[in-house]
Amino acid sequence: MIIPDHPTIGFVEFIRASAPRDTITILSDHNPHRATFVAKQEELPTRTAQDRAFLRTISQFDAVHIINPLLIQAFEKSTEKKIVFIPNGSRRWASCRPVDSIFSSRSVVALSRLTKSKRVDHLIDAFDMVSNRRPDWKLQILGRGPDESELKKRVQSLGLNGKVVLEGFDPDIDKRFLSAAFMVSASRLENLSLAYLEAAGTGTPIVAYDGNATARYFNSEGVDFFSAVPDGNVEALAKAMDRMMQMVEDRDLTVARMSADAYEFSQRFCPEVIAKHWKQALLSLREQETIGT
Repeated sequence: MIIPDHPTIGFVEFIRASAPRDTITILSDHNPHRATFVAKQEELPTRTAQDRAFLRTISQFDAVHIINPLLIQAFEKSTEKKIVFIPNGSRRWASCRPVDSIFSSRSVVALSRLTKSKRVDHLIDAFDMVSNRRPDWKLQILGRGPDESELKKRVQSLGLNGKVVLEGFDPDIDKRFLSAAFMVSASRLENLSLAYLEAAGTGTPIVAYDGNATARYFNSEGVDFFSAVPDGNVEALAKAMDRMMQMVEDRDLTVARMSADAYEFSQRFCPEVIAKHWKQALLSLREQETIGT
């Protein structure tokens, strides 16, 4: 039985009391705050009561599931429970997108909930810095959230109507990635972002801040498709976006290599691979449980 994130101790006790005695329980941790802290500090946070409650909750489970490998050592130092690393899965495409679809595009896409932690205002400000030099380009922001009205006012005040478009939710996100030249993100908190994985799965390069746990994981893998920008530096973000735009306009073959690298990297997250990882992990836990009884 897999329990997401951090349930209350009472809920765990209820599961233990009502489930069969041989039920294996796995705490699945997707928390972006904790992941970003660990990626920077290399240890689990203990400052708040919620942090400490999470550590106590771990003891009630047979194993802990994490989705970002940068967290493995921190969890192993904090608990004797088995740590199961299995990343998020993402759709598998039969082949990488044609590079001409990137070269012909003048669109930058951002997929994000419109909240403060996603720093969509940074994306708008960065695009504003390059928009006069790149009059043919458009920033398409997909998502909804409490900051939508405020962000629309920002677009209007900068005179970017028609150039920066907040388009709300679109269920066909693959189509959006396939029509964009690259994806951009300024998110402060991510664990292992599905948006990043889905972009990579279509062969779409990414420009993003380097502070969150997904960015740090990509950097640790030395991938070519990910252009990392110092966290919170809007001017550096604008320059990185401008460089990508220039390469696309020049039909620079570096972009083709970035696209191919993204697609190749994404294959480790395809459903068939993830399913095998889960099967192996569950069999191992069952074997461990059998030995221990």
